[in-house]
Amino acid sequence: KPLPTGRYDIILDGEAAASLIDVIGELFLAPAVHKNKSFLKGKLGERVASPALSLTDDGLLKGGLGTSPFDGEGVPRSRTCLLSSGIAAGWLYNLKYALIDGVKPTGNGSRSLSGVPDVDFTNLILEPGRWTLEDLFLQVGKGIYVTELLGFHTVNPVSGEFSLGIKGASVSGGAPGGAVSGMTVAGNLKDVMMNIDLVGKDFRFYGSTGACSLVIRDVAASGA
Repeated sequence: KPLPTGRYDIILDGEAAASLIDVIGELFLAPAVHKNKSFLKGKLGERVASPALSLTDDGLLKGGLGTSPFDGEGVPRSRTCLLSSGIAAGWLYNLKYALIDGVKPTGNGSRSLSGVPDVDFTNLILEPGRWTLEDLFLQVGKGIYVTELLGFHTVNPVSGEFSLGIKGASVSGGAPGGAVSGMTVAGNLKDVMMNIDLVGKDFRFYGSTGACSLVIRDVAASGA
């Protein structure tokens, strides 16, 4: 059942966090930046997220699903830091956009059976923190443990506005409680990135995206 409408601290489990990281990662694709489809345009070198957040694309990761020697344009894969302790550190490039910006391509060119080359992730990695999941529950005390986020296609990459459905459990007394559904969380992705307070150490891959549990503070949730 839904909880009362209000503002909650939210714990995302690893899989839900991976879904969020995929959306954040798209903001660092050079075509999105050049086509004004990323609110991070012009923010390189600036703080755009919490110091707890570091993000890397690693096309050379041993055993990674997105690992290969070369990208779709024959450029050697590489490891690219996107976010360093909340600072926007780099974009992901293919040959075309690297030439436009006068930089080296990052080995992220992708090709389909038809169409022109594009840019995509290889292995997108959220750098793990030092907290166990139990630590996160204790530090939140009271909030919502989210195991599923619904409707990421509604996130506006230009303004950052979003409204997502959630499923999970209530958190009370530092422990999970009853099941929660029928609720939505809304706000701005810019604020969410700044309000990621704690990152867990329960790192694992969900497909080619590596993530761990994390805590987002002060999120508006609509319910009963």
